[in-house]
Amino acid sequence: MADTEMGVKDAGDAKSEKTFCQKLTEFLFKNLLLILMILSLILGCCVGFGIKLGSDRDFTSDEIKYISFPGTIFLNMLKVMIIPLVVTSLIAGMASLDRQASGKLGLRAVLYYFTTTFIAVILGIILVMTIQPGARGSKDDIDSSGDVESVNTADAFLDLLR
Repeated sequence: MADTEMGVKDAGDAKSEKTFCQKLTEFLFKNLLLILMILSLILGCCVGFGIKLGSDRDFTSDEIKYISFPGTIFLNMLKVMIIPLVVTSLIAGMASLDRQASGKLGLRAVLYYFTTTFIAVILGIILVMTIQPGARGSKDDIDSSGDVESVNTADAFLDLLR
């Protein structure tokens, strides 16, 4: 009788142990986002090197626009997310403190935020005045005939999505 009870317990223990496939599947599901990010990074590098090394010619400005469009969209989405994340984290941090400490800390956080923003704006203005981005040549190079560059449909559509 004792042998049959032990045999049942051993069979139950064997069923509770996970196989290698089950452990692998569980690991993949737990780390799916990380695995997909690493795979997309490797794929992106391979595609980029393949495009550049696979062609001996220089790309036209239209081709460069089309290739860089997904990256531009991604960076614009990141810019949209930064301010809400900063404000949300400040509010969540302040909500977890008591009333007296949150008043002092809140004042410091707001003062720090405005100070760094002011410094960034001043630094940006100084750099723009010094470097003058977008000024490629002298004003004499500008076409004075009043001709306007034609806009094609693809450029208009990409600008709409941006």
